[in-house]
Amino acid sequence: MIDMPSWMLCAVTAVTKTTHIYTSILASVIYVMRTEGIKKGLYKGLSMNWIKGPIAVGISFTTFEHVQRQLRRLEVFQQDESSSS
Repeated sequence: MIDMPSWMLCAVTAVTKTTHIYTSILASVIYVMRTEGIKKGLYKGLSMNWIKGPIAVGISFTTFEHVQRQLRRLEVFQQDESSSS
């Protein structure tokens, strides 16, 4: 899971990339804090990320297990019992 300082940096970086008028991260941080505040500006979208994170991980694990099970059924991946001795 993303930690809080990294999330705030991502939010500020997004502002820097979209506005094109700030030359530094510090200028972007000051702009975000003045216009949107700390809670609404720096933590924007964090709760949605907490919701989608576990769902995405669950889908990834389920997909991996399903594909792995299907691949093990293929003849190419079957172990030949006569050559194992």
